[in-house]
Amino acid sequence: MALHTNSELFLCLLFLFCFLPVAAGAKVTDATGSPSGQQYQADIHLFRSESGSIHSTRINDITNGPHGEVLFATSFGLSTYNGSWSTWLIHRDNFSAGLLDDYVTAIEYDSSGNLWIGFGGGIQIYDGHGYTVIRDQELLKSLEVRDLQRWNDDMWVATGNAALHRYHNGNSTWCAPSSRDGPGFYEADSMALDSATDTLLVATGREGLWKVTLSNGIAHFNQIEDSGDPFGLLGHVRRDPAGGAYFFNATQLAHYDPATGFTPLMSTSDFGGGAYAINDVTGGLDGTLYVATDNGMYVLENGQLTGPRGTFEGFGSSHGIRT
Repeated sequence: MALHTNSELFLCLLFLFCFLPVAAGAKVTDATGSPSGQQYQADIHLFRSESGSIHSTRINDITNGPHGEVLFATSFGLSTYNGSWSTWLIHRDNFSAGLLDDYVTAIEYDSSGNLWIGFGGGIQIYDGHGYTVIRDQELLKSLEVRDLQRWNDDMWVATGNAALHRYHNGNSTWCAPSSRDGPGFYEADSMALDSATDTLLVATGREGLWKVTLSNGIAHFNQIEDSGDPFGLLGHVRRDPAGGAYFFNATQLAHYDPATGFTPLMSTSDFGGGAYAINDVTGGLDGTLYVATDNGMYVLENGQLTGPRGTFEGFGSSHGIRT
């Protein structure tokens, strides 16, 4: 999963027990300021970029580790949280023992448990003992890694201006733009798996929305929305655990299902207090949708939008949530 915003001011929030209460008996208000009737009793732990904590609160990607830890790709290293913090950085005394770069753009585990780490200048694969480096343009036509997505035994890589690469059984295949059955785009923003149909969905900033299907091991690309279509500029995509995916940009959010197409869910005009930018979305297993905005977090549940939830509910010192 890749995240793109310009602000450096957002705080990193780690929700324990999956969005439980802020404080015992704390009331959550809706966009009008009226109590929603919901009460939450979970702990929220706030981490700032400081010694003994996460090194940077500019988060580019997040993934779960194999032993319950959470990994954060940040603008200053790869941070891991398992009750305490540790951070991987460039090892300046032995470059082969550390990261390629302190700015990490994407992270993902493959089917063998190896950690793939993306940068602006290549990829490292960590097997628990050492690193394999991919920075040869014969293998990676663009070295700028924007997103990583495991798909069964494959690892898919979205790069700066060279569409997608596919790694399978140690072999690299470049899905060249405008090739036969290939992508009709150059720059992918993000990717998400549709678990219901076993397809890969791809969002681009200006070149429409796409799906990838596999037939006898061969990848086929089909456009599902042109950039001139109503939803064609929803340039970010996130997985829906129940199937399909959520496409969004700073002002609109819609759900995509291959059987029914696009269903609009909300726009910034629904936020009552102002046209606050949508920065990220996450779908829960129960169909609840969590929306990170410049004015806190909104929750869409059973068709009802509640929020915002910001500093008054314990979300740091800034209303803005990036991730």
